[in-house]
Amino acid sequence: MPKDTLTVTDNRTGKQYEVPIQDGAIRAVDLRQIKTAVDDPGLLTYDPGFLNTAACRSAVSYIDGDKGILRYRGYPIEQLAEKSTFLETAYLLLHGELPSAPELDSWVYNVTHHTIVHESIKKFIDGFHHDAHPMGMFVSTVAALSTFYPEAKHIQDETSRQNQIFRLIAKTPTLAAFAYRHSVGMPYAYPDNDLSYTGNFLNMMFKATEVKYTPPKTLEHALDVLLILHADHEQNCSTSAMRGVGSSHADPYSAMAAAAAALYGPLHGGANEEVLRMLRQIGSKDNIPAYIERVKRGEFRLIPLPGSRTLLEGSTWYQLEVGPQAYWSIWSDLLVHRIHRRVLRHIQAEVERRHEVAQHSALVRQLRDSQHGSRPSWWRRLRSHHGPVDDQNDGEPHAATAHTHQTPRIGR
Repeated sequence: MPKDTLTVTDNRTGKQYEVPIQDGAIRAVDLRQIKTAVDDPGLLTYDPGFLNTAACRSAVSYIDGDKGILRYRGYPIEQLAEKSTFLETAYLLLHGELPSAPELDSWVYNVTHHTIVHESIKKFIDGFHHDAHPMGMFVSTVAALSTFYPEAKHIQDETSRQNQIFRLIAKTPTLAAFAYRHSVGMPYAYPDNDLSYTGNFLNMMFKATEVKYTPPKTLEHALDVLLILHADHEQNCSTSAMRGVGSSHADPYSAMAAAAAALYGPLHGGANEEVLRMLRQIGSKDNIPAYIERVKRGEFRLIPLPGSRTLLEGSTWYQLEVGPQAYWSIWSDLLVHRIHRRVLRHIQAEVERRHEVAQHSALVRQLRDSQHGSRPSWWRRLRSHHGPVDDQNDGEPHAATAHTHQTPRIGR
């Protein structure tokens, strides 16, 4: 009768060992019994990159790159992308089942009403240089949240854990949008409770001078699908980083900052940025052959498609036999033809409007500086508030007179 064990013969000593198999894996510590001498610490496993190592048993997501399968809690990604929303998918990943209508309403309400961030976070972001990378700002501000919510370190408290879940999901797009607005020199746009999760993110990213921002429906849905596709990819680099830091019982914000730092790398989430930069350099499909020839001459390396390495390497069109030109032709088709053209037009319109607003803001700053002459920057900053100065508040205007037209309606 077959047994769920593995018999190992050590040819160094001639001894045999029986190792139990559970869930298709053996425990690495079970190999420690394989020794050549009494003082031998035992056999170790060596697996750089965790290419064939499981650090936990999880039912959250499943990937089969060879078959192109991605499932969340057993649900095919195609069904979720077509019929679900990101917040509903997030609930599924956390709780194991899709929410009922009342559960979803409560979940969306709690996330929506935690989107605002402390005003000091804005000052923190303002401290970064104008050309600081948005991801660098994002990593830092996520870590800084732990100082605003010290109760987050009580990770055994279920109520506290739930609150941190709401805050992390809600405030992440706010911090990302604020970092982006700072990098392009635009004023921060506050969250809007009347919008969806992705619609609110677009509002904070692209709102200009209008009183009420209305996100393009096609772009809003496309972003929702994009977030669903990126929600969970098993134990990738950033997930491993977060689990490693979290295992020390650090607060969730510090652990998430570590995950975001891992995502920042060009071999992980940063690959998206590198690919877009390369596609802009290529320009069109007609330029692909010449670009590939330059790669062959060693002028630069070809940047792989962004995404999970398992999914990419398992895709049939990614294999070497399709050739680099076919590889990039398919990727170009994916970008140009399979994305709805209305989405592309909306993206272009938003970018053009953002560029116009940024140019206007730069002109206003130039005019203001020319009027103020050689006065120091701190004086111009105080003057721009048009309010009495409080010497006990680091030179900021009195709260009663500052920004009275921007009273946020969103609770913390």
